Amino acid sequence: MVDGVRVAAVVKLIESLMVLPDKNCTERMDTPSAKEFLTNLEPFQVVLLAIASVFNLVVYVLALVHWYYVYSFVLIETRRNKLYWPVTLFPVSTGCCLIGMLAPRTSLIMTALGILYYLMCLFVIVSLC
Repeated sequence: MVDGVRVAAVVKLIESLMVLPDKNCTERMDTPSAKEFLTNLEPFQVVLLAIASVFNLVVYVLALVHWYYVYSFVLIETRRNKLYWPVTLFPVSTGCCLIGMLAPRTSLIMTALGILYYLMCLFVIVSLC
């Protein structure tokens, strides 16, 4: 059997890992607004965000090409309509990621929207079979 001292020590260890020692949130830094975040970026961070934006545009162009091919070559309309969901999966996810990078306060909701869209696409893919 485990004695009470060891259990108390384990509980105290877990509590020290999960709960901050000061238990006061006044000194924590809040997530900056988009304007504050973008004005205080280092030059290399601006370059990386610009590269991410360019790659995002490339993904959008490729999605338009895929959309055209699905529209042109898939003859069954119900299947074509279901294929539009996975075709737009990468543009939606990269758009959510880019918005989350540019406006840090929105990153949580953008992640949730991206996961929701991914799950909708998964449902559509299963319904295609």
